[in-house]
Amino acid sequence: MPAPFSDPIWQKPQSAAAPQALVGGKPVDVVIIGGGIMGLSTALHAARFGFAVQVLEAGEIGQGASGLNGGQVIPGLKYDPEWLLEHFGPERGEILVNF
Repeated sequence: MPAPFSDPIWQKPQSAAAPQALVGGKPVDVVIIGGGIMGLSTALHAARFGFAVQVLEAGEIGQGASGLNGGQVIPGLKYDPEWLLEHFGPERGEILVNF
């Protein structure tokens, strides 16, 4: 029997969860829907820029969907740092090198 999170969620009938009120009442600048890899990365970057962030997740953080993508979270750039600096210049090249 496959693990419960190995079956695509869109192939299973779903019923909507009962809505719940947020606790706390602090004002936020950005609301992120989903606590998977992309949602958490977006929240982290927004927070680093000084935004007050709230992540809303229906289940557990990182549950299911983050692992259904093939499990590959790797940088997409395969260029040498010297090439990036030369091609994009010192400012933008350094950002890509540090990515």
